[in-house]
Amino acid sequence: MGMILSNTSWLAVIVSLVLCMGLGFVWYNPKWPTGQIWAEGAGVAADSPTDNMALAMGMNTLGLFLAAIFVGGVGLSVSILAILAYGALNTAGGLFAGKSVNVGLIHIGYWLVGAVIITIVRAVLG
Repeated sequence: MGMILSNTSWLAVIVSLVLCMGLGFVWYNPKWPTGQIWAEGAGVAADSPTDNMALAMGMNTLGLFLAAIFVGGVGLSVSILAILAYGALNTAGGLFAGKSVNVGLIHIGYWLVGAVIITIVRAVLG
């Protein structure tokens, strides 16, 4: 843990967090194809937010913050492997819960694009 944190650019983490949040607003937007596929597969009404929206956004922000630290610390190739492993497990859990496989694939795509964004930000900002 210390090795990852000792080489962390906090500016890059914050910029990555903001950019990935922006990506999420587009990626899961019901007017965007990925958002439509996700909402349909998850059984979520695109026009009515969940009761747990604040908690969901808080957890998402925390997850993106930690992902920005992780991806920046271990690099893109290790991050892709971790994303694919977690994505497979997350998708399996969704399938057990009755969600469409598309939900998992949409998440995996978002996480992969986010990892690329974090890597680019890290390369630019150090």
